[in-house]
Amino acid sequence: MATTNITVRIEDSLLDQVDIYCETNKITRSDLIRNSLLEKLREPELLQVSKDDIRGKIESLYKVLDINFETHKFIIAKGVKSISFAYELQDKNKQLIIRDAIGRIVKIISMV
Repeated sequence: MATTNITVRIEDSLLDQVDIYCETNKITRSDLIRNSLLEKLREPELLQVSKDDIRGKIESLYKVLDINFETHKFIIAKGVKSISFAYELQDKNKQLIIRDAIGRIVKIISMV
């Protein structure tokens, strides 16, 4: 396997931190940069989630009256009352976070 040299520019203040880290962990700068790049490349990609996926997860938990995908809010029926919630996708779309009207997390749902 062929190797290629790559020049990396680092600010002096960051270079000092890199040197301290390398000295503490007994590795070279090259190994640190190489390992950091490989770790970044191995990170899983963004999970593709459709509106139907979101709707299915929410409807499996609640009796939904309305879902607004533009505002990321939905309304459920609870007895004779209706309650509004907000949702958001986090962790590269792997989690659906449901919050109540004052912003408290009510539920965390795995999208995987």
